[in-house]
Amino acid sequence: LYRKLVLAERKVEMIQAGAAFRRDPTLMSILARLISENHFDAVRDEIYRTLDDAAKNPIEPDRLAAIKSHIRYAFAMGMNTPDRVANTLGEFLQLTGNPDSVNQMYETYDAVTAEDIQRVAAKYFAATNRTVITLRQEKAGGGAKNREDQLPGTEAQAATVTVISPSERAIEIEGSAACESRTDDDTEIRSSNAPASETILLNANSPLVAIRILFNAGSKDDPAGKEGLAALTARMLAEGGTKRYSYDEILERLYPMAAEVGTHCDKEVTVFTGDVHRDKLAEFYDLFVETLHAPRFDPDDFERLREEQLNYVSKILRGNNDEALGKWTLQLALYSEHPYGHVDAGTVSVNAASKVATLP
Repeated sequence: LYRKLVLAERKVEMIQAGAAFRRDPTLMSILARLISENHFDAVRDEIYRTLDDAAKNPIEPDRLAAIKSHIRYAFAMGMNTPDRVANTLGEFLQLTGNPDSVNQMYETYDAVTAEDIQRVAAKYFAATNRTVITLRQEKAGGGAKNREDQLPGTEAQAATVTVISPSERAIEIEGSAACESRTDDDTEIRSSNAPASETILLNANSPLVAIRILFNAGSKDDPAGKEGLAALTARMLAEGGTKRYSYDEILERLYPMAAEVGTHCDKEVTVFTGDVHRDKLAEFYDLFVETLHAPRFDPDDFERLREEQLNYVSKILRGNNDEALGKWTLQLALYSEHPYGHVDAGTVSVNAASKVATLP
C-alpha cells in the first residue's frame, strides 16, 4: 500500500497499520492521511482490495521471509535504550508473567505459514467486521492578511481516514557539503564548503549501529525566496533514491533489515542518520553511502517530497500540533527579517510555487 499510494500515485502522505498487545481481543487498525480529500474513495477501495487479496491469495514465500526478518530486526532495533528495554520487558511481564514469552512470540512468528495468514485474513478482515472513521478539518478562517509566509499555515483542508477491524566495527566517514548561503549585505547565492563533523563511539557490547553525519548547513542558509531548500535537498538525498536504485528499490532492500536512513534539517546543521543491526552493517553501509554520494534527484521524488513539505506547513503543523505551531509562531516573531525567520520546511507560497525546474 505504501509503495502504491504514497510513492507511485501520491494520494496518501502516510499509511500505517498495527494492533496493540492486549490480554483480551483488540483492534487492528489501518490509518491513512490523505494528500487530498478527493482521493478518499480511491484510497478506501485500495485498502479494501488489499485486505480481500490477503484472504484470497497466499503471500509469496520471499515476501513472507522478508516480513519475518523485518519483525525480528525491528524488535532488536527498538532495544536501543535502557528505558525501552525496561518498558518492553515490563509489557511482556504484565501480559504473561513470563520474561521468556518474548522468545516464545518470535518462535511463533517463525512458524507462521502463508496459509495461516490467508486463513486469518479471511476470518477477521471480512467487511462485516469493519468500521470506517473519517476525520475532516474545517477550513481555517480569519487570521492576519498577507501573512501566509510569516505564519506556519494557511487556509487548507485535510482529511484523515481510519479503517478498523478486529484482529488477532568503527566506521570512517569523510565528507563535505556544498551549500548555498547568504548574508545581510550579500544576497548573491554562493557556494561554500561546510565540513562534516565525525565522531565514532564504538560499543562492542551493542548489536546496534547508529551512524550520524552532520553538515554545518541548515535552514539559515536558504536563499531568499527559496525557504525550505535545505530541508528539501536533504530529503531528496535520504528519501529520493540513488543513481542505481529508485527510492522504492531502496526501501525494498532496507525492509528485511528493519534499517532506516533519515535526515533532519535544523537552522544551523543538517544531519543524516543511519540505524541498522550489526548483522546487516556491511550491506546497509553500502546503501547509506550511496544515498549521500550518488543521489538520484528524480523529478517525481522532488514533486512528492515538495508536496509533503507543503502539506506539513499548511495542514499538519497548523491542524495537528498546537505545541509546535506555538513555538514556530514565537520564533518567527522573534526572528523577523532574520535567516531564522521561517519554518525549516519553508513557507506555503514557496512550496506551492516550486516547480521541478527549480530542483536543487
